Amino acid sequence: MYRFVIISGFTLLGTVAAYAGAIEIGGANGLTSNYINQGAGAVCAAGAGNCVAGSVGGYSEKNYDNVLFAGATNGTPPVPFTGYAQTGGTPSGSTASDLHGNTFAMISDGTNGSGASLNYWQSGATGGASTSMTVPIGVFDVSDVWAMLNNIDGVVGGNDTNVTFNFGTSSGQTSGYTSVTVALENTTNGTNSAGETRAALACTGGSTTLCNTTTNPQGTRTQGAVINGVTVNESTVFSSYNYTTVASGFYGGTTGVLKLDDLQFVFGTTYANDWLVSMTVTENDGNTGASGIPNETALSAITVDSASTPEPASIFLLFTGLSGLGFAARYRRS
Repeated sequence: MYRFVIISGFTLLGTVAAYAGAIEIGGANGLTSNYINQGAGAVCAAGAGNCVAGSVGGYSEKNYDNVLFAGATNGTPPVPFTGYAQTGGTPSGSTASDLHGNTFAMISDGTNGSGASLNYWQSGATGGASTSMTVPIGVFDVSDVWAMLNNIDGVVGGNDTNVTFNFGTSSGQTSGYTSVTVALENTTNGTNSAGETRAALACTGGSTTLCNTTTNPQGTRTQGAVINGVTVNESTVFSSYNYTTVASGFYGGTTGVLKLDDLQFVFGTTYANDWLVSMTVTENDGNTGASGIPNETALSAITVDSASTPEPASIFLLFTGLSGLGFAARYRRS
């Protein structure tokens, strides 16, 4: 009977410990529309029905090749992640990993009207307006968050994108959050460039004004930037594709490099006793003064790291379970 108690105790402990670590938001299908809105069958990290419903706001799903990479196929389409499909829909379970080994669940959400795979969320802010999307998270004791974020062009040094993290006392809290907003700056193009976000298409040649040194942030990756108490580090998921001359379209006549970056937002132990309820990504088109320049924010995936300490409810359940098993064992011996 003691053996039963010990094994059962370790089973409970394993269930609690399994919560800790890296959590790919949206599961195997990534940031689908159904997951963000918490539609039928959507399961967040806290379990089905335990997360707030998010909102896509003014964002819509787009295809990398058709929009973010501006058709820069160079004869052979780029392959930014394993399982990537330009048409027909990206298969469920497709992942991408950055330079540090962080893994992201890529969006598997079918196709658009023309049959192109839906790979990322793009803001639709124009004419000085801003727009936001909110993604349900539902993770306790978050130490840091990795988000695949880029701009589509944008003004060097401009604040195109804000990321807000909403913390609460439960995974399904709907108001009264403790929120922290990180205002991200587009990189400059110097050797020691400041800024945290870069253009996905770093065009380096051609006559278009969108490829000059003031409208195409493509500097070096930032490390250790502290914004509103949050440390921001930048890594790269994909940058191995060099294209030569796009014949037509928005970036017609240009050459350059395609890349997908990810940003780490480090909280440490600041919110160790809280839930990360949701995450809001806002495109600040009105903050750049760049009317006519496609500086839309692009979000592909989110992975959250939870510290090793389980949430209080899990600790309570663990010890309640152990106590109950011990009592049962003692009762049987009597």
